[in-house]
This record gives sequence, structure tokens and C-alpha cells, in this order.
Amino acid sequence: MVSLSIPSSSNEVCATPGCIQSALRILADVDFNLDPCSDFYQYTCVGTFQYLRNANMEVIENILTGSYEDVALESTAAEEKAADKANFRLVKDFFQSCMNQDHRDKLGVQPLQDFIFPLKNDNLHDILTKLELNGISGPIFSAGVNPDEKNPNQNVVTLAQPNLGLPSKEYFKRKDVTDVYRHTMKALSRLILPTLDNEDVDKIVDFETQLADISIALENLQDPLAVYNPVTLENLEKRYAFFDWRHFFEQVTPENRTPHKIILLTPGFFDALAKIWAETNDELIKSYTLLSTVRKLASLLNTSTTDSLQDLNGKLTGQKSQPPLTLTCSKFTNDAFGDILGHYFINAAFDDHNLTSEKVQEQLETIHTIYAQRLELIDWLDEATRRKALEKIKKMAIKSMYSTVSPDIRSPLSLNEFYSGLVDTINPDTHFRNSLAVGAWRINKKWSSLNNPVNKDEWFMEPQTVNAYFSPSFNQVVVPAGILQPPFFNINSEPLSLGGIGVVIGHELTHGFDNSGRLYDGDGVLTQWWSNATKEQFNEKAQCFIDQYSNFSIQGPDGKEYPVNGKMTLGENLADNGGISLAYEAFSKTPQARLSGIDISPEALFFINFGRVWCAKERPERSVRRILGDVHSPARVRVNAAVQNMPQFAEVFNCPEGSPMNPTSKCKLW
Repeated sequence: MVSLSIPSSSNEVCATPGCIQSALRILADVDFNLDPCSDFYQYTCVGTFQYLRNANMEVIENILTGSYEDVALESTAAEEKAADKANFRLVKDFFQSCMNQDHRDKLGVQPLQDFIFPLKNDNLHDILTKLELNGISGPIFSAGVNPDEKNPNQNVVTLAQPNLGLPSKEYFKRKDVTDVYRHTMKALSRLILPTLDNEDVDKIVDFETQLADISIALENLQDPLAVYNPVTLENLEKRYAFFDWRHFFEQVTPENRTPHKIILLTPGFFDALAKIWAETNDELIKSYTLLSTVRKLASLLNTSTTDSLQDLNGKLTGQKSQPPLTLTCSKFTNDAFGDILGHYFINAAFDDHNLTSEKVQEQLETIHTIYAQRLELIDWLDEATRRKALEKIKKMAIKSMYSTVSPDIRSPLSLNEFYSGLVDTINPDTHFRNSLAVGAWRINKKWSSLNNPVNKDEWFMEPQTVNAYFSPSFNQVVVPAGILQPPFFNINSEPLSLGGIGVVIGHELTHGFDNSGRLYDGDGVLTQWWSNATKEQFNEKAQCFIDQYSNFSIQGPDGKEYPVNGKMTLGENLADNGGISLAYEAFSKTPQARLSGIDISPEALFFINFGRVWCAKERPERSVRRILGDVHSPARVRVNAAVQNMPQFAEVFNCPEGSPMNPTSKCKLW
């Protein structure tokens, strides 16, 4: 028995197989020789490296490499059996087309050339329109259909700056990265667009660098009021006459209906783009568009083409070799047909998913109630703002496990209807065409929703996803089944569950009241419902977190320190701190038990599991990418900064005041 000299508040012991397995995992993950008060992340993260994500993907791989008989349920009704077989054949054919590398090598680059060469004869406006219709986001701008944030029951068109070939605008300023990027783009042009010479490609990358320069930094896109800029189509045409917007929308919208209202998310980008466009040769912009499309689709081709992407991928992620083809194709199929695979995943991964659902729903409701009670007591909220905050938390919907509408994950018939547009288009020998078909199907669904009311039953994550989310326009917290397993969830251990999934639930609830979520009311309407005095109090308290997190940094592969952007990550940092605080209060009000075989108090188990669930074996290149282009702080920072602000943590682990994990100054909001 391992003993940790932390007083135990409970004599109850959990000795179920699940608790014993969790105890063994903790023994493997935690380095009890380290000082938890110096670096709690390091203390808890010796052995755990995202094994739940890996385990879920193994389930998906087993489904895809197996037969229908391996996943079929005897209880499936006869009328659903045929639909279930058709669904399985759909995902199996898609997966096999990806796995058939010999056939892909035989076809070479021909599938992409057959797609790209006809576009060379079109004007730029038609090229961008055709790319959109095939589900390929344009390299000039990004068009979407989303709930109107000031009228969230109605869908609206949104326009934003594009996603470029490097993860964020900062990468275009690094010569070591752009040198590799230029080399990769030249290799792709030689393989697929040989009419472009090296000088042409250099001009293309220079043009893309200009687009990066005028792109709005991620930290400046966090205020939903600032990015809500409605315009009419007529106004859009006058302001940005460089593009035929009317023709674009007539082609992509159902029944050629042009939108009455468009939300410009990044008007500053479009203002600058108009000037650059006027100064740039149309042929250069056209060549940039075609080569960018080649880059996006190259991974669907033969071995030599996918190999040409590896140097750039290695530079950006530190991964020096390509992952196994089975893993790549499993992820690709999961991205394309996640809901069908989710149906099989639920049956394979859960012995009793109804029991899991009941337990998680209980925790959701407990933490939801605690949040409402806190809103009643917080002294810096004025009464008018408090009333509206309580109204919002009361209206907040909480969903777990999987979607039961649009589609119903439980029903093969519902899934078959949902994917009906793809049933006759997926072939086991045509990976490239299959991928385009999925993209076209998705984009058709997107644009077809424009003239329909918002579907608030829609989920934005599949059941097998190890994550959760808060939708501000829907005022909903959604927790998929994929995360409701160890280490996040243990049905027999409250300390482990609340230190894991409890923190996640609290995190998502807090997003409803973070720096951006707080601007949506109980009906999901974007509006400034906070009084000026309360808003100032919020900003003052939030600044404490900005300052705290900005003092953390990570080391890149070059030995350089990269500081956390406390402003860009503020929303996630507030959610992390709210989440652990809410979950610990819920934990303190529930029956608790130690784990058999390790003499650790329930209080310590709560914090240890909080640390474990964020453990990640991350390459320095990937960490830098997160620092520069992710609204989440790096895992080490997420763990250590959150416990720094928890007086209960210092008490449980006897951390001296002023030690790294128990600073004198602490930040608190909710």
C-alpha cells in the first residue's frame, strides 16, 4: 500500500474493479517523490498521456477494421437492421478507400489534377464559388452559416478572414518556418501544377504573407460585440467591389436566394484586402488560390505527394514521421462519419450507458445548482445584473452522452436518413472523390440551413469525442459520452469523477459567464446586459488572471521562451478556474471514499485527478503552436495556475505560503 501523509477525512474505501484499476493508474502516473507544492503538473503527470483519447480511437479502429457482425446488436429490430448494415457499409467503404494505398499510388496525382485543371480556365470568382460548393474553404475569405447572435433562432451568413497555410499569422514572420513552407509549396507545384516555376511560388507565398499581415490577431477576436458587424448584400458589394458577392451567394444558397443580412466578423481584414487586391495581378491571386487548394487536398493522394508534406508537418508539430495509415484513415473516417461511428462506439465502450448518463446528469445538476447559489451571493454583482444572470443560469440547458435528434444516435434509421445524400456516392476505390463528396454534402447541409430556423437540437461533437462545449447562442452545455470514462469519470468514485468530469462541467458552465459568454443573455441573444459598474468590477478581476497567466511561458525547440498570451487565453483560463472551484464545492458536499491500495485522502484524490486529466506528452513544436494560435493555455499552465488560486489545494497538500503552488496573491472571479 502506498501512503501519502495527507489526513484522510473518510474511512470509506472503494474496492470495486474500477476503483482498483484507477488506483493502479494513479500509482503509475504520480511521482510521490516530487514536491506537489513546486510543480503539481509534474507531480501528477509521470505516466498519463491522453490515454483516453487513444483508447477511444482504438475502439474506432477496431470497428472499422472489423466486420458488421462484430458491431451488430441482436436486439436491433428487423426494419432497422437493413439501415444499420447500409450505414456500416458506408463507413467501411470510405475507410477502405483511404486504406487502399496501392490504388492511390497507382492513380498518382491524377485525381487532383482532374479536379484542379478545369478550374484554370475559370475566372477567380467562379473558382472560389466552385471550391465552396465542394466544401473547400477559400483561401481569400471564409463564408459560413451560423445563428444570428442577436436573433439566435434565425440563421445568417457570416464572412471572415481565411485560414491560411500556416497555423497563425506569427508563423509567417519566422524565416525558419517560411523556408520550409516555400520548399513544400514548390514541391507540390512541381507534382501537380508544373506550369508554376519557383519564382511563381515565391510570389504566391509573398502574397499569402500579405494576407497574414492584415489578418486580425486571435486575441482581438474574443469580443463577440466587436466582431458583430451586420451589412446588407448591397452594402457589401459597394464596400468590397473586388469580388462578385451576388454571384457567389446565388450559386451556393438554396434556390439561388441571396442573403438579406451578412455578418462581417473581420471588417478590418476586408478593408485591407480591398487595397491589396487592387494592387495585385489577378493571375497571381488565381495561382495562389489554385496552389492553396492543392495544399489542402494533397494528403488524399499517393505516397510521394503525402511525403512531400512531411517536412512542413514536422516543422510545425515535431512529428518526424507519418502516423500509421490505419490511424490516419480511422481519424479521417471519424471526421466524415462521426455520428454513425458514434452509434457503434456507444455500444462498444459502455456496458450500461444509461447508468452513466444518470450519474453524469446528477453531477451536472449539482454543479449547476451551486453556480446559481453563488450568483445569489456574489457581492460585486448589482441587483439588476444578478437577476439577469440568475435567469440565464436557470434557462441553461444541459445535455450529455449523445444526440437523440438530428440525428438520433441510437437509431440506424435516423442515421441512414441523416447521411442519405452520401449513400450512393461512396466507393471503396475512390478516396479522393469520396472526400470531395463528403465536403460537398456538408456544404450543402450548411447552406440549406440558411433559410430555416436554427436547429437547437443539433450537436457539434460526436459521442466518441473526448471534450465538451458551451454554446452561447443556444445557452447549452453539452458533454459527449467519449469523455465519460476514466480518468475523467469513475462511476464509483466521487473524488475522481468530480476532479475530472466535474471540473469539465464547471468549466463549461463558467463559459456562460466568461469574458465573451457573459455578453449573451438567457435566450442566447448577444447584448450588453451588464451595468457599467459591474462590468468594471468584472474587468478588474479578469485582469488578475491576464497578469497571472502572462507570467507563464513554455520553451520551444530552439530553447526560446514563449510567454502565454493571458489576453488571448482569458476565456479558457476563467473557465478552468471556475470549473475547479465549482467542482470542489460539489465534492465537499458528497459522500467520499478512498481508493483501495493507496492511502490518499479523498481531497487529495480530487486534485490529483484534476492534474492527471490534462497530462499530455507534447513536443516543443506543438506547444509553441498552442501558444501562438490556441485560446487554451498549455496543459502544464492549465493545471498549475488553477491550483495556485485554490486555497483548499494548499491546505490539502500543506504547501507553505509563498511556495510556487501557493502564491500569496490569488485570483478569483466566480
